Amino acid sequence: MLYHDDGIPDRIGEPFDEDVDVVIFGADGGGALYAIGVGGIGTVYRLRECGYEQGIYTGSADFGVTVVAEDLDDFLDTLLAAVAAFAVNGSITEL
Repeated sequence: MLYHDDGIPDRIGEPFDEDVDVVIFGADGGGALYAIGVGGIGTVYRLRECGYEQGIYTGSADFGVTVVAEDLDDFLDTLLAAVAAFAVNGSITEL
């Protein structure tokens, strides 16, 4: 994970039309990072196999940056459901 000393959040670029400021808050242990948008409603993004250059994450239609929840509450609800499903029958849910 990259750490910045300048206090400026990273950004998400393509495939999104406008840049979004984000803060990385977690990882899945398999290479994907989870980021939340700064300001607004705090959309949660998964960053998987995306490029990173000069503070900007970019991706493609197949990999890279995807929206996984409208806000942190939705993300945590999905995470809780995934943990519960694993506890019940061992099923693994992608977040």
